[in-house]
Amino acid sequence: MRLAATFLGVLCVLGVATPAAVAQTRPASPATVLPNGILGQAYYYQLGTPPQGTSPWHFRSVRGSLPPGIALDPAGILAGTPTAPGEFHFTLEATDSAPKPVTKTRGFVLTVPPPLTVVWTQPPQVTPGGAIAGEIQVTNGTAGALDLTVIVVAVDTLNKAFALGYQHFSLGAGSQRIPFSSTLPRDTYVVHADAIAEDSETEKIYRARLQTNPLKVP
Repeated sequence: MRLAATFLGVLCVLGVATPAAVAQTRPASPATVLPNGILGQAYYYQLGTPPQGTSPWHFRSVRGSLPPGIALDPAGILAGTPTAPGEFHFTLEATDSAPKPVTKTRGFVLTVPPPLTVVWTQPPQVTPGGAIAGEIQVTNGTAGALDLTVIVVAVDTLNKAFALGYQHFSLGAGSQRIPFSSTLPRDTYVVHADAIAEDSETEKIYRARLQTNPLKVP
């Protein structure tokens, strides 16, 4: 559950909690970055009351798009279950109940990461001993555990593949770093990292890949 203390206020994190500030009178202010959503996991974000104004406040989306699966309640609640990854930019407007209503707006960014991502934390490099070494990070952006197979290979000019690293493991929501290294014959290589994941509950298969420019082992 994601909870907010005040409209402008303090970002609190309690397990799955997290709210942030809404409302400034100047739409040009920097957008508030909301806590990430997770594919397939319920998201709840309650906007509190601004420090000045007459309750109740009524909220609406005036620009941009909310993530698919998440809706805005007029009482100031973002809730739902994200169904698609992406970085979503939108502006919310809050209007109070005074005879001469006060209106405040603020931009937001809510990111729902892809179900599976792979990045170089240490891009592959040729070492003085003739090895290619590096490190990748695999991230599970879903709500469940993934059965992962990660393979890193170097492919030479004759399309022959040399294994640099291999791991098979289960990964819950979060990231895992995987170092790799292997000594190779003299040649020019392209390094490929391939991660394949299976969600046993949904029976979905995810895949993410990386590839380098040619690296020469002297």
